[in-house]
This record gives sequence, structure tokens and C-alpha cells, in this order.
Amino acid sequence: ETGWVVDDGDVGGFAAAMVEALKYPEEAARRGARARVRLGREHSWPSLISRVRAAADRAVSSVDGVAGAGDAGQVAAPASRAAS
Repeated sequence: ETGWVVDDGDVGGFAAAMVEALKYPEEAARRGARARVRLGREHSWPSLISRVRAAADRAVSSVDGVAGAGDAGQVAAPASRAAS
């Protein structure tokens, strides 16, 4: 676990979670440490770059086979400029 989960608008649940975190600081510290590791793994720059590359690869592969698309790795010039 990386924290306490409380339903949206559950003020009593939120208060109980805060009391538990204050009552058990060692557990709060353990959960915080796990959250930092998870954030570093899932939301780091390398992770973001991997997700963006994967999305770009999916977008390019979806263009493959489309009539007139040409090479998916290249962008075609507008017809008016292609002859110049």
C-alpha cells in the first residue's frame, strides 16, 4: 500500500485515515516510502519517454496500409510543393 484510500466526499473516512496516519507514524513512513518508489518508477522521465514512444509507434503503425500514406516514417510534402 502507498497510502490510505477514501471515497470521494467521505469526510469521516478522510478524518479516520488522517488519525490513523498520525497514530501510526511508522506505517505512514512505510507507505510514503513505497509511494516514492512507485512514483519514481511510473512517473519518471524515462518512463514518460517510453510511454510517448509506444504511443507514437502505435500511431505510426495505424497509418501503415492507408492509401496514399507513403512510408509511415516520412511526412509527404503537399502536392503543390512536391514538384518544386
